Amino acid sequence: MSAFRIPGRSQTFRSALQDFSPSARRMSTTRVDLNSEPARLPELPRLPVPPLEQSANLYLRSIVPVLLQSSGADFEKEYERRQVWASQLCAPGGLGQRLQDRLIDIDRNSPNNWLDDNYWMKLAYHSARSPLPVNSNWWILLKHDRDIPAAVIESVPETGRFTDWQLRRAATLIHRFMIFKEMLDRQEIIPDSSRAGRFCMHQYDCLYGITRIPNKPHDHLNIPKRTARHILILARGHIYSLDILAPDHSLLPAKQIEASLWSIVNHVTLHAAAAPIGSLTGLDRDQWTDAREHLLSLSPTVNRDSLSKIEDGLFAVCLDDSTRPAGLQGHIRTASTNYDGLNRWFDKSFSFIVENNSRASVSGEHSPSDALIAAIITDFVLAEGVGPGLCDPSVKAASHDPENHSWKKLEWVTDQRISRFIQESKSTVEAISKDSDCDLLIFEQYGIEYIKRSARHSPDAYIQMAIQLAWFRQVGTVVSTYETGLTRLFKHGRTETIRTLSSESYAWVKAMDSEEDCHLVYNLFVQAISAHNFYTKQASLGRAFDRHFLGLRLQHRPSEDGALPELFTDPVFAESSEWQLSTSGISAGERFIGTGFGCFGKGYGINC
Repeated sequence: MSAFRIPGRSQTFRSALQDFSPSARRMSTTRVDLNSEPARLPELPRLPVPPLEQSANLYLRSIVPVLLQSSGADFEKEYERRQVWASQLCAPGGLGQRLQDRLIDIDRNSPNNWLDDNYWMKLAYHSARSPLPVNSNWWILLKHDRDIPAAVIESVPETGRFTDWQLRRAATLIHRFMIFKEMLDRQEIIPDSSRAGRFCMHQYDCLYGITRIPNKPHDHLNIPKRTARHILILARGHIYSLDILAPDHSLLPAKQIEASLWSIVNHVTLHAAAAPIGSLTGLDRDQWTDAREHLLSLSPTVNRDSLSKIEDGLFAVCLDDSTRPAGLQGHIRTASTNYDGLNRWFDKSFSFIVENNSRASVSGEHSPSDALIAAIITDFVLAEGVGPGLCDPSVKAASHDPENHSWKKLEWVTDQRISRFIQESKSTVEAISKDSDCDLLIFEQYGIEYIKRSARHSPDAYIQMAIQLAWFRQVGTVVSTYETGLTRLFKHGRTETIRTLSSESYAWVKAMDSEEDCHLVYNLFVQAISAHNFYTKQASLGRAFDRHFLGLRLQHRPSEDGALPELFTDPVFAESSEWQLSTSGISAGERFIGTGFGCFGKGYGINC
């Protein structure tokens, strides 16, 4: 379990969670399978626009614990006010119905679904102006490669060196990631599925070749032609374009990729450190927009060509000539921010990071796909290691033959203003890194098998209740809690809000520290689990209300409609959507240690 903690908060949150958490290391299974025949599958259903009254009733149910906590003896009166506002929203011929009709029209004219085609990317990601590290980007810590000698893994090579095992592992990761892409292109990947049906595969394509481009007032994605054949290699601030496909578009062997990596780092060591242009991607988005436009103005040819190569590249590989402090904290900082943002391109949808003792991680820009997709692909990539035996000296020797390699160093024209932008970015990322805290809790007393087979509960709901109890014991109150629900049963579906806080969970956490009979407390726990399972099912079937209410508010036209419905301007509506606990269910697994993601500014982001 990984959690960003804002400095100044009590450490007791982690210990309280440990008292009750069932498992922070649920074993993940590879959801990717292979099939010799291309997948020929019927089109998925469209994400529904829920009925207005259904969403209003679910919303009223969700705010009960918020009102109980804030209103006390006035609860009945305050709840009745919200019931009146909900009735007004649903009144036939009223404003709510007009907003609903407009949203239905949007849906009818959208090729895939009303949310993803029109709003989600811009509102959830691209309108945000904060720097991407910590605030938005996700990361995954990879376990050590089982084929690399323990002495190598445990070593801390001197700073300034690139090493045999580092480049061998990088080449293996590149090769495996491209094997997955080839199978994806040939439709040899069986779609993920659950008992409810198969999931949309659209996000898998969004990890290859996609780059976020800064702009005002909102960013956009660069989606290159599918003919891209190069990746990016970052080392000591230098950026290289490396072709990994042969002229016939076949994937180069891992050894040839490894030799090319040696050729690149040999070139790096013969040249002074470059201006770390990649660090500009750690600026806030408006500053990065200004810096990028200034770069283009300095040289519409050289800088444009370099930016285009970066933005069209299939993915990035960051080769660090150091290993940050040993242990979890060093690994996390390298994956999330690299402490100062150097040697990264935070706008790429997917980047491998390999330190010089072979420790590795993955990070990515969140907007085109969710971290779950990256975790599934990464699990496939890690299924095979670098292979036994020592590094082949002939590979390093081949690196000196320029005929064997097809890489190009990307050049830049810069000036003092760009240098100031780079320094500003370094300071910005350092401050972000220092202002967030992250840790991993490994609970080994029991895990999901016990929860499923002995306790006979949903592991997800069980752990969510543990988080609710941990917060309540630390703070003495309950708080609105977000959990990621998947809507991938629908065409281009992504996520929906599962509201973990419920009147049932509120009753249970209060009873846990009371004098109540243990049988009563357990019954309250069962009711809380049941409520969470209900909300989870509603979200996965496109029947939850948070995204629906967002869509309704976006249809509002002040000049025609006047004020927004009172239900949406109510302070309780805002309070119930402030996710001081933001949670997701990507657990650590056999091949990676843990994951992290952006969270609410003054709260916790928890993966479990």
